Amino acid sequence: PQEPIDGTQFMRDMSETIRRMAREAREEEVQALPRAALSRQMMAMREYVKYKPPTFDGARDPLVAERWIDQTHKLMVALAVDEDLRVGVAALHLQDEADRWWQFIGNVHNTETMDWETFKGLFFDKFFPTPVRDRMRQEFIDLVQGDLDVMGYETKFTSLARFTPEMVADEGLKVKRFVKGLKTSIRKRVSIFGCRTYNEAVEK
Repeated sequence: PQEPIDGTQFMRDMSETIRRMAREAREEEVQALPRAALSRQMMAMREYVKYKPPTFDGARDPLVAERWIDQTHKLMVALAVDEDLRVGVAALHLQDEADRWWQFIGNVHNTETMDWETFKGLFFDKFFPTPVRDRMRQEFIDLVQGDLDVMGYETKFTSLARFTPEMVADEGLKVKRFVKGLKTSIRKRVSIFGCRTYNEAVEK
């Protein structure tokens, strides 16, 4: 006589079969990703590396980190790298400590769909944090010519001005802040000329 069917075991077997079929279906979907999407990324990467893009190894100097982000983004814009590919292309040029950081980020964020601004924000949080930017902001606020010549002062002024955009939002504000930091003797001479543009103030 035929042995009776164990209903509990039968349901377990059915559940396992359904799970296996669902898993295999997902794997097939992944394998069937459009070749065009993969080829788009490969083409973007091939074009990008032609221009010897900079790498970043997690250097402790925050200005190095800022420069890497700026240069990377500038090159991507120039090469018209699609927005959805930029993070992936940039991440391949992270090395050493920076690469280990990125692997950690991948454990807590969906890096596959991450946009550039999110990537940049996370990158700055790690390698160019707010307290550092705040110190540079204060350095600009306190900036005076001191022992520098005018061109040395102008170079430092230009370098730090980006941390206080509201103080140099237009030409008038920029001239006013630049002149304020000049030595008294030079400031008086510049004021006599009534400079209206930043270039005029620097040249006087």
